[in-house]
Amino acid sequence: MRSYFILGFSLLLSIILFTRCEESEPGCLDKNAENFDVQAIDACDTCCILPQVRLDMDLMFDTLPVSLGVDYAFGADADTFNLRSIVLPFSDFTFIGPEGMWVVEDTIRNFSPTAKDDYLIIENNGRQNIGFTSFLNAIKDVDMTLGYSEARLRNLQPFIDIHPTGRVLRLTRRLYADSTDVFTQMEMEIELADSVRSLLITEIPDQKLKLTYVDGLRPQQGMAWDVPVQLDMNRLLRGVDVTAPNEVIAETIGQNLAVSVRER
Repeated sequence: MRSYFILGFSLLLSIILFTRCEESEPGCLDKNAENFDVQAIDACDTCCILPQVRLDMDLMFDTLPVSLGVDYAFGADADTFNLRSIVLPFSDFTFIGPEGMWVVEDTIRNFSPTAKDDYLIIENNGRQNIGFTSFLNAIKDVDMTLGYSEARLRNLQPFIDIHPTGRVLRLTRRLYADSTDVFTQMEMEIELADSVRSLLITEIPDQKLKLTYVDGLRPQQGMAWDVPVQLDMNRLLRGVDVTAPNEVIAETIGQNLAVSVRER
């Protein structure tokens, strides 16, 4: 009887050990990840899928949404503008919450040097992925570069060394004029008082931009979330003289740009 008991106990122990071995395959143990595995015992090295954070921009005129190809009145003389297209890059995102400072986690590696892959180009309006995030209880401030740091971008030359999937390569191809060695910080095609202007803004004073959210951004654990912003065309065109040449209008818009971007 005793031998049967010992044999039964040994079989039970073997089953338990075998089951534990079966369940000990590596899995995602990061609670902030989309694929967090509560049953996993060993942490995997690279299997965790972190949520994406996205920049979501709306074009506005004060509190009204702006559509492309529609006439709007602005200025003291009741001039009109008709926005046909706008291209605006953002870069260098930093998120600040109660747990401290945080940046996007995905990077690109050039042959030399290394650069963060958080360059975005917003065309007209819409949503662009910034990168992968780790959950924070609340995010009060978002710091970013409006446009980009031209000095930093020049350090990436020659651009042939940039990884072909990097956003920075798309940005340089889109906004770098090889013939004149000029980087465009913003492009805009706009009709002002029946005059169509193709504007290239090359300088943006005070490029660093801080958006502060009164109620904070509250991303949900394991879910993608947005940084909502607005570009106010009324502020952007403040002081624009429709009779001025393109260079003067572009300079005015460049000076207005930082105050025109605000949290939504």
